[in-house]
Amino acid sequence: PREVFHESSVAWSTQPGPNTVTGQALFTTLAGEMRGCSGMTVRLVPDSSYARQRFLELYGSDVSGASNGLVFNKYGPDLSDPRYLIASRTTTCDASGKFSFDNVANGTWYVLSTVVWAGDSYPDSRGSAMFKRIQVKDGQSIEVLMP
Repeated sequence: PREVFHESSVAWSTQPGPNTVTGQALFTTLAGEMRGCSGMTVRLVPDSSYARQRFLELYGSDVSGASNGLVFNKYGPDLSDPRYLIASRTTTCDASGKFSFDNVANGTWYVLSTVVWAGDSYPDSRGSAMFKRIQVKDGQSIEVLMP
């Protein structure tokens, strides 16, 4: 059975907090080339039972993971409860694949990014989706390197 998303389970994440999350999303292709998330969306997803189940289903883990990079499947936002997407924060990776979130509330979060290096649409696109679970509290500045 699918977990149901409850907005009340992520209400804590809507308050501004004292933490900063920065990072970089890079992926090494099967050909050995390094690709970054330049221009791609990065999501900061608040922890919830819905999020944990989703990451377990997609990656086999709720701690960290990456797709294999053979074919970039667009299983992501299209199949999510829209309220789950609204509850997450987003930013865009800069030209060097770096991202930053300020005023992050204390708690457990998932940082999620994609790296796409060929093709404009499925099934022709090549890339990887990756995530990492983090926890922040009390004014921390955390740097996340993915995968």
